[in-house]
Amino acid sequence: QTSLNQFFKKSNDTKNVTHFDNHKSSVISVISANKRPIAISPNIDNNVKRVKLSKKSDNIESEIKQNLNNFDIGFYVNRSLTDVEIGEILKKMWKPEPTFKFPNTVIFSGKDKRSKNLKFQYRWLHTFPWLAYSAKLDGAFCTFCVAFAKSGAGINSQTLGALVRKPFQNWKHAMETFKNHMTLQYHKQSVFDADNFIDIKTNVHLSIENQLDTARARQIFENRKNITPVIEIIILCDKQNISLRGHRDFGKLTVDNTDINDGNFRDLLRFRARGDASLKIHLENSSTIKYTSPISQNAIIDSSNSIILNKIVDRVNEAKCFTVLVDETADIAGIEQVSICVRYIDLKCLELHEEFLQFVPTTDASGKGLSNLILDNLKKFGINTQYLRGQGYDGAAAMAGKYNGVQAYVKKEHPLALYVHCSAYSLNLAVSVSCNVSQIRNCMGTIGKLRDFFMFPKRKSILSKAIEISENNISKKSLKRSCETRWIERYHSVSDFLELFECIEEALEEICEWDNTDTSNQAGAFRISILQPEFIITMKVDINSKLAMDLAQDTLIELEDYRKHAQKNFEDIFLAAKKIADKFNVTITIPRINKRQVHRINVQTSDPEEYFRISVFIPYLDSFISQLKSRFLNHIDILSNLNGNISIIEEFQLWQRKLKKLEMKPKNSIDALKSCNSDIYSGVNKLFQILATLPISTASKERTFSSLKRIKTYLRNTISEKRLNRLAMLNIHREVEITVDEVIAELAKQSRRLEFIL
Repeated sequence: QTSLNQFFKKSNDTKNVTHFDNHKSSVISVISANKRPIAISPNIDNNVKRVKLSKKSDNIESEIKQNLNNFDIGFYVNRSLTDVEIGEILKKMWKPEPTFKFPNTVIFSGKDKRSKNLKFQYRWLHTFPWLAYSAKLDGAFCTFCVAFAKSGAGINSQTLGALVRKPFQNWKHAMETFKNHMTLQYHKQSVFDADNFIDIKTNVHLSIENQLDTARARQIFENRKNITPVIEIIILCDKQNISLRGHRDFGKLTVDNTDINDGNFRDLLRFRARGDASLKIHLENSSTIKYTSPISQNAIIDSSNSIILNKIVDRVNEAKCFTVLVDETADIAGIEQVSICVRYIDLKCLELHEEFLQFVPTTDASGKGLSNLILDNLKKFGINTQYLRGQGYDGAAAMAGKYNGVQAYVKKEHPLALYVHCSAYSLNLAVSVSCNVSQIRNCMGTIGKLRDFFMFPKRKSILSKAIEISENNISKKSLKRSCETRWIERYHSVSDFLELFECIEEALEEICEWDNTDTSNQAGAFRISILQPEFIITMKVDINSKLAMDLAQDTLIELEDYRKHAQKNFEDIFLAAKKIADKFNVTITIPRINKRQVHRINVQTSDPEEYFRISVFIPYLDSFISQLKSRFLNHIDILSNLNGNISIIEEFQLWQRKLKKLEMKPKNSIDALKSCNSDIYSGVNKLFQILATLPISTASKERTFSSLKRIKTYLRNTISEKRLNRLAMLNIHREVEITVDEVIAELAKQSRRLEFIL
């Protein structure tokens, strides 16, 4: 290295300015604070040659030495440092003030040799915290590397140069050099050594294992930093149900875009690497360990699944009371999937939860086979089945059978597990059965066939045109398919049909004029059917059944009161139907009455309103009320047995006395549970907990089927059962927070290659 005396050596030979390589296009000169220009080469710092152009430097040299700070980093370069000196570098290193005047560098570049002034920038000290400036050597150094970098730590064991052993002075390429320096392995090691040095000196010791093996500790630090963005992207994709893999999701991963679709996961890594220098370096420079392979993806997904499942299982076991909810469906590959969910109360916040656990494939659909499958998997998940207090299934014989159904076999092992048929489904069945009144059934059949009739593109365009030119404010654009098992869907299909009634009639009338005989004949028959008085009246009755369903959800007494005043209530229905009929010049009359009628009610009356009230409206209401009583009788028995099995009469009387004093009366079992002190009213509190845990409906498992259809599509129909469940857990339980540290901790428990240390 050029000494200070050589640096300021007098020279009258200005020809030395030309001591540069002939192929260089620029000449750089340094002008000190006293305007002393010094020419240097534009090469990197270890090739820089300085040539003195000034004659006055003897006094300046002594003046600079007098003003230098004792903790200037230039005093520590190229020395064997003690721990005290290393501590001085890390804690007391001199930094110039914002007003410090750095020497200027003049660069002559281009064909016309234009000059440009450059100098060390004070802001670099804030941008790069490891950077230090030496006034003694007029250059920049890396604080950590000066203190800890070992000799020969460069690439291929080369001797370290600028920023470590020599001052960096090429300000034109400063930012590029500083950023590149951060990526060097010996710099990372120096940062780690500095952190370890400070921890030891401040008595913040690392583990004994890591103190004995600093290389292992450094590898753990690097592995965790590099795997963090990979974990975050995988969790994001799984929660958003974004498929990870592509056509070729292996091989070297670069930041540049590729013509081959190698999957969303690798593309998202590229996108993130463009704004993450550390990730970019890891992906481009790492030879083997990148954590992006399908094996690493599955390991991360498995760990995330374990975290979610363990959190749910812990809350269920803490509640000491839960209901199992089960239903089954066939996936796109034809595999029968059993969805297992649990319903429980989180005692920490007293909130009701219905949580999905797993999809379990099965080939045994018998009651005994399904019951064994349910109980075995609950135990496998880690749930204590002695706290099973409820069962929620559909009404199929295999599930609800009194002797050979799932509920019967489960109850043999767990007598306190009460079976409850889904109330929403029971109500749906009650409405569906009551709609089997012949006139209503025929009306629904006609609406369904009309929907299929307008599915053909040419016919559909006629209906769409009629909707567009309609003067009415119509929000619907097409007919909906009615569902045989869900009555509410049938209600929506009838509601849409009623709104589009005029447009449908106009479209049918136009299609009747077509040359195609079959189509025109069908359209004519449909038009005659929908303009029949019986169809119009029945359609309005069917729409009004939504009101009956709403009343039934409140109380059966209100529905019976509605039936009691059937004459008054039917008047509104009849008037609405008459308005529709008048638009098409249809007169509402009594259908033809036969002397011997077996399949249709013969009402002896001449009044059309009275006829349809007696033959359609009242039979519908009577059937609905009868179905409700029979289907919900089981629920009443369950609640009565629940009260009689626990001897808490005196405690319940005390609770009633407290209840009278409450200003805000509880509206449901959860509200009652929140206001019931478990220490004072332990029995009543447990009763409310069981009551809240018993299912009113089992909609959660139905929603899991929707997730199943989104995850296991025709493009991913060969997905393994294990991966399907892992993805389903992340997608369904979006609200469960999973931190990167939790995933890394779970990964660290698994066996892996020795190089993959977490």
